[in-house]
Amino acid sequence: VDPDKWSPSPSEIRQALSASLAPWMIPRDVVVLAELPRNERGKVDRGALPRPPARVIEPMRGLTEANLEILWLDVLALDEVGRAEDFISLGGDSLAAAALLKQVSERWFVDISTAEFAREPTIVGLGRLLDNASRRRVRSEGAGAGTITLLRGGTGVPLFLVSGAGAPAVSLLPLVRELSGDYPVYGLQSHGLERKGRADHTIRAAARRVIADITEVAPHGPFRVGGYSFGGFVALEAAATLAGNGHDCEAVILIDPLFEPELVARIRSGAPRRRFSIARRSTVVRSTPDRSAAPDRFGDDTEPAGPRTLSERLTARWSKLLMGFLVTTAGLIRLPTVTHWSVFWDLSRRMIRRHRPAAYRGSAVLVASSSNTDDQADWEKLVGTLDVVRVTGDHHAMMRTPRVTEVAAAVNAVLEQFSGSDGRGR
Repeated sequence: VDPDKWSPSPSEIRQALSASLAPWMIPRDVVVLAELPRNERGKVDRGALPRPPARVIEPMRGLTEANLEILWLDVLALDEVGRAEDFISLGGDSLAAAALLKQVSERWFVDISTAEFAREPTIVGLGRLLDNASRRRVRSEGAGAGTITLLRGGTGVPLFLVSGAGAPAVSLLPLVRELSGDYPVYGLQSHGLERKGRADHTIRAAARRVIADITEVAPHGPFRVGGYSFGGFVALEAAATLAGNGHDCEAVILIDPLFEPELVARIRSGAPRRRFSIARRSTVVRSTPDRSAAPDRFGDDTEPAGPRTLSERLTARWSKLLMGFLVTTAGLIRLPTVTHWSVFWDLSRRMIRRHRPAAYRGSAVLVASSSNTDDQADWEKLVGTLDVVRVTGDHHAMMRTPRVTEVAAAVNAVLEQFSGSDGRGR
């Protein structure tokens, strides 16, 4: 490196080394010097090298900090970080800060400037900025933004998309931006997720709320509905109800809803259903715990393998009881952003586990990720006619750039069948 042209930051050095070295070989501490101290023989004088500054690794508190920690470790190429450690002192520079805030924006749908971050460049400070930015975004959407949000304008037949478990409607924007045609797109999210209100506790109730929202926009149809992950099951439930009431559901698009074992068991057992007992189904974020933000993209509830200490068992028991309380009161108590979304994610799983499906006799398109291993035969018991489109990318990657373009192409292909059907086209 020519020091007259460029002086790399510690984080850039670690990132460069990570491309060719094993993780355990990457130095934890990097101290940048103008020159190396040398002894009278011209060799590096190790004794004269400055000691790295002492670090205090204070553990994270809460889900927000735990998720931010993962981003910091990735951007700074470190194996540990304390909640109160300074980003700059750890080797982060303006480019690293920009990369960090870009990930925060993509995963939590908020905008935080580098100037704001520079005032308190710690995980604690960034957590506060995240919560404040989330509240600002909700306020900016206006008083009417509760469970339905206009994501894109247009003049054609509207498309209604239900977001995944614990994710706001704006999480669908990467997909919506790739859709072609001239029609409005509305995003729907769980009641109480962003504005105070008691959450729905069954998929049937969630579907009724979706129907109320979409019929307020388009009272008579034809209806085009869809949803991602958990939202796919809610959308299918809504379609079954609308069809049962004599409405025309000309397009039903299910974007990678994933079966839970309990749901599969009910489908295969052929449990009795009431007439019009709406296709209650579930998606459960069968998450690979990459903890990328919206709860439909992180975490699971599996128990750790092997024996645990009494303290660990008590902590786990307390956490389970606390989550049970938070799920029961979901939407009524405003929590830190990541915790709040996680509560709704957990609630969605519980809703799915109690779900008893009834068949939707119309046609639907299933857009499945490369990681989706669900048995198509189970879907065929729930849908009259099912077309399956496979796209590359796993359950999470398929909804992000660049993979989301394949999902958008699949949605476009479905809607192209109805172009011109109402005189306005797509």
